[in-house]
Amino acid sequence: MRLLPAYYRWIISKFAGAISGKVIELGVGAGYQIEHYEALADKIIAVDYNPELLKWLKEIHPTDKVAALQANLLGDWSELPIGAADTVLALDVVEHFEDDALFISKARDLLRSGGKLCLKVPANSNLFSSIDQASGHYRRYDPAPLRELLNKQGFKVINQEFMNPIGAWLYRFKKKKNSNFSKTFSPSTLKAANFLIPMIRPLDNLQSLGGLSLIGVYEKK
Repeated sequence: MRLLPAYYRWIISKFAGAISGKVIELGVGAGYQIEHYEALADKIIAVDYNPELLKWLKEIHPTDKVAALQANLLGDWSELPIGAADTVLALDVVEHFEDDALFISKARDLLRSGGKLCLKVPANSNLFSSIDQASGHYRRYDPAPLRELLNKQGFKVINQEFMNPIGAWLYRFKKKKNSNFSKTFSPSTLKAANFLIPMIRPLDNLQSLGGLSLIGVYEKK
C-alpha cells in the first residue's frame, strides 16, 4: 500500500476539517497516512499491536510529534490516555472487531467532550465475501446501521458518505478470491491506480453510486 500515496491523501481529505490538536490513531499499521495529516495535529499517538510496523513507522516519522504506542486493542486499552484526545482515527479497523459497539465505546472514552471520531469502514453488506473473511473482517457496513451504531454510543453524526465507487465495482469481480483485496493487485497495477486516483476522486460527489468504503466524522456528545 506504500505505492498508493494519492489514495491516502484522498482518505485524509475527507477528515481535514476534523483533525486537530491531540490525535490518537488506532490500528495505525505502518502509518503511511500520517504524513497527510501530521501538519494538522499538535501531537499524534500512533497505536498498533505489531512492533515491527511501529518500528517502521518511527523510522519514517522520527520527530517527537509522532509517538508510537504498542497496545492490544482486543484488551482493556489501559495503555491509552482517557479523555485526552481531540481526534481519534480508525481507518479500516472497526470491522476487525466482533463487538464493534464496544470498540466505538472505548474510542469515545479517549475523546474529550466535543472531540471527533473519524472512521473509514468497508461499505455494502451485500459485498461481504471471502476477501473480507481472509482480511479478518466480521462485516461490511450500510449507512443507516452505521449511523445507529454511532448514535447509540453517544456520538452525533457530523458527516457520513460513500467513498470510491470504482473500487466497489472492481470488488465485485474479485470478491471470490481468498485474499486481502489490496493484495489481489500487482505493484504495476497499484502504481497505475495511484496515477488515476485524481481522476477517480470526483465520482465521490455522485453518492448514488455508492462506494467501496464509508467515511464518517462523528462528534462526542
